[in-house]
Amino acid sequence: VKESVKLRSIMQTILSLGNALNQGTAR
Repeated sequence: VKESVKLRSIMQTILSLGNALNQGTAR
């Protein structure tokens, strides 16, 4: 269960990073 939480955290971080990158590129 702990591993799943860690993976979820990493996925969220990557998503956040991707969103920031997308916004920067869109600008």
